[in-house]
Amino acid sequence: MIKPCGDKFCVYDSTGKKLLGEHPTEAEAQQQLAAIESNKSHSINDVEIFATGKHNGDTYTDADLENMVSAFNELDFAPAVKIGHTKETGGLAYGYLSNLRKIGGKLITDITDMPRSVYESVKGKQLGRVSAEVYWNMERGGKKYPRVLGALALLGQEIPGVAGLKPLHKMFSDGNGEMKIVEYEKEPPMAEDLKTYAAQVAALEAQVKEMKAVAATQAADYEAKLQSSNATIAKLIADGEEKKAKEFADSIKIPALRPLLKAVFSAVQGKAETIKIYSADGKTSEDKTLETVIADIAKFVNEKADVLFSTQTSHKESSSDYSNAGAEVDRLAKAAMSEKKLDYGAAVAYILSTNKDLAVAYNAQAAQ
Repeated sequence: MIKPCGDKFCVYDSTGKKLLGEHPTEAEAQQQLAAIESNKSHSINDVEIFATGKHNGDTYTDADLENMVSAFNELDFAPAVKIGHTKETGGLAYGYLSNLRKIGGKLITDITDMPRSVYESVKGKQLGRVSAEVYWNMERGGKKYPRVLGALALLGQEIPGVAGLKPLHKMFSDGNGEMKIVEYEKEPPMAEDLKTYAAQVAALEAQVKEMKAVAATQAADYEAKLQSSNATIAKLIADGEEKKAKEFADSIKIPALRPLLKAVFSAVQGKAETIKIYSADGKTSEDKTLETVIADIAKFVNEKADVLFSTQTSHKESSSDYSNAGAEVDRLAKAAMSEKKLDYGAAVAYILSTNKDLAVAYNAQAAQ
């Protein structure tokens, strides 16, 4: 303030007690007061600068705001106040942010060290809005921060990006400013950063392409090996089944039945289906696989083969003219000894019992 002091004009502080200067004219005193006011910094407390929600295509949650507060408290710089979203380096700071905190779904801060001219522009609505510049995934001091408040831009004619916050010029009362509004704008990466990111993306895409090519080659190789393995397994199974069927057929004592029984055995071998086999009296039964049934038939045929062949041989030989029945009985008895595992007497009895015509001739010759 300015007070007359004798024939001079004195400049005092706002309390009117501390003398700041004396001037011969009031005009000079006004100049000093104007210089003091222009050099005085101003603060605006409790300013809302950001909020949760979707802004410019990006969604921000309570966790994002908390990350911004944590980064503010840990980083080694205070976000500066700018006039507009200028991109050039070397720009002046028109204040700084302090005491950043989260209240509800909003970020609140205090603006300090603001020049009077800028302060008056805010108060006079020339700069009525603010816009937070938010950096994503900033690396500093060996640590990565998911969300960082980088700066606060004062806006004039631009439209805020965050709705529902109070304009700056409506926050003044009793000459002491209070503002709670922010225009959101995410700071884009610098050109050099974009080049670096583009190179990293290109390298990753090349690696993915190479990995896909290798994977395709490996898949084709695996498929070829799998088909070859399956073919080998199928052949081994088929060969094994053929060998088993052949061994089964070779075990049949009646050659004429071998092709038929082999075909049936090949068709049913390995099959899990069963059929019910009843006893001769029909009182009992058991479940058997078809392969087991064919094996039982083969066993029965083999057991009866000797009788069948002997009967057939006897029948065939009944039409012979036994001019020397004794020699013929001797020949057949010796063959029966080897085949039936009999002694000579039992073999002779067996031949005579199975060939009536030869027995008649033999007995007739023996009676002579």
